[in-house]
Amino acid sequence: MKQISVLILGLFATFFVHSQSGVLDPTFGQNGFVTTVINGTYNFSNATIVQNDGKILVCGRAGEPSTYKATVARYNTDGSLDNSFANNGTLVIPIGNAKSFATDIALQNDGKIVMSAYTWNDVKGEFAAIRINSDGSFDSTFGNQGVQLISNSGSAVTQSLRIQDNGKILLAGYYDDEFAVLRLETDGTIDNSFGVSGWAITTFAGASSFIEEIEIQNDGKIIQGGLVLSSSQIFEMGIARLNTDGTIDQTFGSQGNLRFNIGNGNDFITGVAIQNI
Repeated sequence: MKQISVLILGLFATFFVHSQSGVLDPTFGQNGFVTTVINGTYNFSNATIVQNDGKILVCGRAGEPSTYKATVARYNTDGSLDNSFANNGTLVIPIGNAKSFATDIALQNDGKIVMSAYTWNDVKGEFAAIRINSDGSFDSTFGNQGVQLISNSGSAVTQSLRIQDNGKILLAGYYDDEFAVLRLETDGTIDNSFGVSGWAITTFAGASSFIEEIEIQNDGKIIQGGLVLSSSQIFEMGIARLNTDGTIDQTFGSQGNLRFNIGNGNDFITGVAIQNI
């Protein structure tokens, strides 16, 4: 699972250097671990990325179950909070009037930080995106003072985020229990040239489907990986590919998607990577 009860970090690059002895890096945090309470009783991390300068960004949610807010924190290379970032190293991000969750994080070439997020009012969810400057301040050129909330008639939840070479932003997750990818322009507005009015929905016949992660091929095509709940209530692995314009790539799998199990029980895709072969 990607969620844990407190924000816990390990400096993986350094850990790998010491992997032969199998010990944690004692120079990072306290004996290789850092825990942070950002806000309230519960603090969960969802995604991590390392900047070129070695500083570490972690996004997630914090607070109480009825009032969760999206969060982000930045750590120095030794695991201490970076006090030059946001509010002494952490930032709580309310989105709309509902609970909010940050689910993935990416860096633009200019150093700005982009996060996928969603809101949840106990009935439905809505996609959201957040962009902050490198110092942790909200980017006023993006969405509504740094936050773009995408209203929709159905229920939508983000799980993954990628930034294309042209700077456009892909948000991925599920919309009414189907694979869903939404593309935003660099200012946070919906890119209506992608899919149908900005949305690319992939249907697995007779099943519900949920994206866990997406990845972009060198040719710009988009791989979607996640789980498919069949009519027999068994979870299968699901994968699909989109063309660069958001249409389904009919040359991939069976009319653009593929579903399979390894054994007889539930199977899940939780991450996607593309081999250069």
